[in-house]
Amino acid sequence: KGRYTNRVKSIVYLIDINENISSIVGNNDADGDIIIPSSIIWDSKEYKIINILGDAFKQSYIKSIQFSPDSELQIIKEHAFDSSFIENIKFPPHLTKIGCYAFY
Repeated sequence: KGRYTNRVKSIVYLIDINENISSIVGNNDADGDIIIPSSIIWDSKEYKIINILGDAFKQSYIKSIQFSPDSELQIIKEHAFDSSFIENIKFPPHLTKIGCYAFY
């Protein structure tokens, strides 16, 4: 209870309404250049994006990833971008952990 999924453009988020945070859990054919915002709005509330969960962008055709300048992303979990085609990524300043094989 207190967790919901929501899709914004091609990215799928898990929202924790009790903690006011969200995580990226997947995507629906994300490709090219993507921008990950610092938060999403759902039901008139803002939820900071703090995690990219395992397999969220596995086998995607993302060329580059940019994060919002005020990103509070902290963790990129295991296999998050496994077998994807990323050419360019700049990590946000609050990132503290990258899981094993996140970019395998």
